[in-house]
Amino acid sequence: MNETPRSRARLFLALSVAGTALLYVVPFGHTIGYPLVLVSTLAHELGHYFGNPHSRTRNNLMSYDRDGTTMPFLDARQLARIRSHARRYA
Repeated sequence: MNETPRSRARLFLALSVAGTALLYVVPFGHTIGYPLVLVSTLAHELGHYFGNPHSRTRNNLMSYDRDGTTMPFLDARQLARIRSHARRYA
């Protein structure tokens, strides 16, 4: 199988989502999953570091409005802003 970095990243993301969902089903799973909340918070704060303000779009990584039905995401404009800021450090 000829895997690309992108396909490996997608597989890792899918397994992470499945593992997170499983943690919230098993007893005490929410306690075990707490570090994932910290990672989400870190990603949100890094979004600010790279110039992104808060978003009003539900489930956006830069929003406080999450319903748990989908993984947090960044839109194209937010990703472009992060790439632009990151180039300063490359």
